[in-house]
Amino acid sequence: MRAARANPSDVSTLPGLPAAEAALEAGRPVGAVGCLRAHWPEYAMEAGLLFAFLAAACLFGALYEFPNSPLHRAIPSQLLRRILMGLSLGLTTVAIVYSPWGKQSGAHINPSVTLTFLRLGSIKGWDALFYVLAQVSGAGAAIAAIALAFGKMTADPAVRYLVTVPGAGGLWTALATEFVVGLALMSIVLYFSNHHRLDNFTGVFAALLVAAYIFAESPF
Repeated sequence: MRAARANPSDVSTLPGLPAAEAALEAGRPVGAVGCLRAHWPEYAMEAGLLFAFLAAACLFGALYEFPNSPLHRAIPSQLLRRILMGLSLGLTTVAIVYSPWGKQSGAHINPSVTLTFLRLGSIKGWDALFYVLAQVSGAGAAIAAIALAFGKMTADPAVRYLVTVPGAGGLWTALATEFVVGLALMSIVLYFSNHHRLDNFTGVFAALLVAAYIFAESPF
């Protein structure tokens, strides 16, 4: 969730294989193998960041919503638990974005961020593809690991691995709210990351939006 200009989110400017880097910086076409050899550490980091985020999300979800969780029993208010969930994942987002891996890979976290940067020309096509593959792989690995380690808690109907499904308002309400929050999040990321005085706070404001969305939008 970093800047969309020449910075860590632009993996075409990161250290890597000299020949591939020279071609990338010169704007010459580079194949899949060249990009992979030049930037595989960033792809691996992105997978690791998604693993961390999804694993944390499932664990926090079980902590707050699993019926037999001591914290769930201690906090009977669903509203308060939702606020705490938002704060927990907001802080997780801050930790991920400002971690050494986050700074190097750009901490896109979400394919929508990667595709936006691709559309803006901030990253190359092969980099975007490998980023998305890494994100999906990291997320899938996180859920598999959580299922093996905490299957009873995270598979409970009250948690369901935090799968996103339409709420009481139905499918179209869910789609509309997802569109609005996605648009707002990307707008904030692009605005802050492209203003020098604000770009260091991009991750903070993105995390605040994540926390607010979990609190306000999750019922939809």
